Amino acid sequence: MTPDTPPPESATPSADRAGTVLLVEDDAMIRASAKRTLELRGYPVLEARDGEEALRLCAIHHAAIGLILTDLVMPQMNGWAFGEQVGRLYPGIRILYMSGYTDLVSVFGDKLGPGTAWLRKPFRAEELLKSVREMIPGS
Repeated sequence: MTPDTPPPESATPSADRAGTVLLVEDDAMIRASAKRTLELRGYPVLEARDGEEALRLCAIHHAAIGLILTDLVMPQMNGWAFGEQVGRLYPGIRILYMSGYTDLVSVFGDKLGPGTAWLRKPFRAEELLKSVREMIPGS
């Protein structure tokens, strides 16, 4: 993610309307930057370093999570395996996958189901916010 400031917006989502974003990213700098961008626009954010930690957070907070934003390539459990598992546990949960590996995006892109989308890395703050708004109705 590039370190630019999020664009000004007229409406900031509320926790009631938008829900919480579960951010799953092993790179601490990307995770911190994405979290800051989302929080500046009013999105509550939970963060996890990998799929296993994210599953634990889902078990506790699944009712509040409006969107999962997950990296595809991570240690322990990759984002795709995490997404499949969380989708079985919580049907209908929305997942926005992110990756800088375009070859992986082309491999997995055909397997996207309803409520899932891709965000290519590196991305700018406004691209992240646009993708999140598209994935969370009413935000």
